[in-house]
Parts: sequence; C-alpha cells; structure tokens
Amino acid sequence: MESTKETNGTRWLDALLQETDMVLTIPRRFAVLVALSIGVCIAAVVSQLLATRTALVEERKAAVVGQVQSAVSIVKGFADAVAKGALTEDEAQSRAKTVLRGIRFGKNDYIFVYQPDGVNLVLGPKPDWEGKSVINEKDANGLPLIRELIAAAAQPGGGFVSYMFARAGSTVPVAKLGYTMKADPWNWVVGTGVYVDDLDEAFYASAKVSLMWAVCRSRKGARRGTSASIGRCRWSESCSNHLGATGALITAQQQRILYSGVFLQLYNLVEATVVKCLDGVTDAALNGGRWFPGDLTEELRREWVRVIARTHVDLNPENRLESALALCQHLVGSLPIAGFKVEKGGGGNWDDEAIEQIAGRLGFNLRVSVETYSAIKRPFRDDLGPLQLIKKLRNSLAHGNISFAECGENLTVGELRDLVNRTTAYLREVVGAFRAYIDGHQFVVPERRPAATSA
Repeated sequence: MESTKETNGTRWLDALLQETDMVLTIPRRFAVLVALSIGVCIAAVVSQLLATRTALVEERKAAVVGQVQSAVSIVKGFADAVAKGALTEDEAQSRAKTVLRGIRFGKNDYIFVYQPDGVNLVLGPKPDWEGKSVINEKDANGLPLIRELIAAAAQPGGGFVSYMFARAGSTVPVAKLGYTMKADPWNWVVGTGVYVDDLDEAFYASAKVSLMWAVCRSRKGARRGTSASIGRCRWSESCSNHLGATGALITAQQQRILYSGVFLQLYNLVEATVVKCLDGVTDAALNGGRWFPGDLTEELRREWVRVIARTHVDLNPENRLESALALCQHLVGSLPIAGFKVEKGGGGNWDDEAIEQIAGRLGFNLRVSVETYSAIKRPFRDDLGPLQLIKKLRNSLAHGNISFAECGENLTVGELRDLVNRTTAYLREVVGAFRAYIDGHQFVVPERRPAATSA
C-alpha cells in the first residue's frame, strides 16, 4: 500500500522528466545541469553566510550580557554600602549613576538605567532623557522599545530586545540588540545594546556577489552549452569593481565587506583544524578501550584527570566530591580510558601561539619547517603575524568593536592571497605534526608504544 502511494506521488515527476528528456537538446540539458549546480552552490554559500551571521550575533549577545552583569554588580556594591551604613541611599544611588554613566566599551557603547515606570536614570548619549518618563518612546518601526526593555528585565536572568536606534552622533535608526536585567534591591532596569546592522550589511553584500556570480556563470553556461565555459567567469580585468560579463557594480563599501569576510573564513578554518586535530588525539586515546590511565604520558594523563575530576571547573563541595569519586572508581576498578575529550576552550582563542601551547600541553613540540615558521611569525599588519591578526579582527567583528567595512579597509587582493597562503601552509604542517604524534603513539609511554612492544 505504501509503495502504491509513493508511485502515485512521484508519477508527475516521472512524467516531467520524460517530457524534459524529449524536449531538451544536449546544450539545453547541459544548461539545466549548470543552473542546478549553481543553485546548489548558492544555497551552500547562503547557508554558510547565515551560520556565520548567527555565530557572530551569539558572540555579541554574550558580550553585552557580560557588560550588563558587571554593571549590576556595581549597583549591588553601592547597595551593600548602604546596608552597612557606609553611605545613605541617595549618596549611593548618585555615585552608582555617575559610575555607570561613565562606562564605555566597544564602539562607544554605554550602559542605560530605567525605573520600572519608564523614568530614565542613566543614558550617556542622551542626558536630556535622564529624570524623564520615556515609557511611550517608540522606535522607527513603532516598537515601544522602553516597555519592551523593561519587560525583558523581568524575565529570569534578563532578556533581549531587537529594535531600531540611532548611533551616537547620528539621526539614522539602525538595527540594535538590547539586553536588560533587574538590579536589586533598588529595582533598577540596567541594560545595554550592541548594533548589528553591520552583520546584515555584510550578509547582503556577500549574498549579492554570490548571486551576480551565479548570473554570470549561468549566462555563459547556457549560451555556450559546454563545460569549457565553467570557471571562465571572473572579475573584469579592465574594471576590478565590476563582476564579469554582467557588468554589475561592486561598490567600494561592498568590496571592503567582502575582504573582511576572508578573515572570518580563515579563522573558521583555523579553529576547525585545531578541533579536528584534538578530536583525533581523543579518538586515539580512547581507541576502543585499549589504553589505560597508566599507559598515557604524564601530559595526557594530566588532561584525562582534568576532565574526569573536573579540576578546571568551579564546583560546589558536593559536586567536587562526586567528581573525585568518579576518578577514584575508575582507578580502583582498573578501567580503560573512557569519557574523555581534550578540552578545547571557547571560540575566538586560536592563533599560532595558542596552537603551540596546546601541543605542549599534550606533550610534544609542534615542529614546522623554518620557512613556514618564519612566514607565520613575520608581522602581516600592526606588528601581528597572520594568525594573530586573523584572531584579533575576528573577535573585533564578533564583539562589534569594528564594522565589516572598517575591517576590510586598506587591503589589496595580493595581501589577502599572501595571508591565505601563509595561513594554509602553516595549518597543513600543523595537521602533519599532529598526525605524526598520533600515528607514532606519542601520547602513551614509550614502553607501551606498539613499535616498542613488537620489538
């Protein structure tokens, strides 16, 4: 019965394919294949762009949460001073407002404070709002943003609100993501926000170029009907800010945004390479229960204890006891290595120095060729080597400290090629070094290595 439904459900597709097969000539069939291939490529590019944008938004969220939590701690510190009799409440609140008003971070971002009734207490860029009720203030889209920010603070742990708000010194509203939480015992609503309009601008600029690239290729592929046309669409030699045969203009702003995307993609490559290498070490150590704690080198045994006993985590006494018991039971039972994964740390941490440090933590010297070592240590810009610059700019973009356009300023295609070549050459040798470490069983003590045992 089920197969009959499937046949009926796909009969229209079979008929369409048969009709298409009769109607399309070979060149047209090829053009269809080219179009389908390009469609898949565009979907993959857009998916990657969306994933990158989502990751950057999450990092900016984490950054503003940290700023607000710090501000709330300041408020609580002054409130504690009142409770201890060191200050009157009026003195403490006045001092707290002065401190919060002076906080700046990122690209001149700031802290704001409201009462639950909508009266503003602190707003650095708009001091004329302070002391006034702005509960009915709306953004450019009609969103009652003050009400929404106050409501978000009432959520457990605070909450986020997306709204439109002009940057300092501008009257043009742009996308902003705000976060607020309550500061007891004064019942203040403390918050901040981070602009995310540059993320949308970067996404649409990259998507536009991908679409123009697709149009260029599809025109050539459909017109010539031959695979020789694939790959011939390129940046115009005579006018570098136009895309191939379409003549579509790439503005200087879009070009800078696209250049900045290279730093993001390179950082993703660096982090993915490190993660894969460390996962390889984990898999080798587990190896179906072949190795025991005593088989591991001191360095890797330290990593294993660190994970099992959770020594790097701030635990309460009960959880610390549970972790210690888990380690004890493993050792008493003479159990093989299990439940282990080399700790990688958070995102945004990886450059050549961090890679060398993790290799040292695992017990081996990361050796690369003299030429590659010199290339990765030689300053590329701002006295930073390629990986250090990539990490710095990636984190600046992630936290909203610079815009995509600013990140891509004063760069040439030749410089970007040099950056890519130096980075990828280094990563290839890093992978080779980890492979030698794993294949040579350098994570176990010498007497337990297969080569030594067979001898």
